[in-house]
Amino acid sequence: MMFGVFCKPVLTVLFSISTWIIGHFMSDLHFFSQKSKIEIYKRFGDIFSKYFLNLERLNFREAVIYQDAISSLVILKSLVYTLVWLIIFMFITHKVFNRRDFV
Repeated sequence: MMFGVFCKPVLTVLFSISTWIIGHFMSDLHFFSQKSKIEIYKRFGDIFSKYFLNLERLNFREAVIYQDAISSLVILKSLVYTLVWLIIFMFITHKVFNRRDFV
């Protein structure tokens, strides 16, 4: 919804898919940036993985497949993480929508 407020439909789809892809590979980005010998890549990986949406925190596929127990604390952390990002996206959407001129 956030991208749909200020973009054309094609760009909205592209930005949404890009956010999904980046969000699911954020753990890999952090892992590979830490393996790098170049300090700027390590810093970039740290900052980007710390402040960008990490959708793997909401992925419980492996736990379900291997029938591992999912603790209530993990579910609660995932719920809070989701709510925080939802509030951030809704706030940005609200600010952009209010500035938009429909005339």
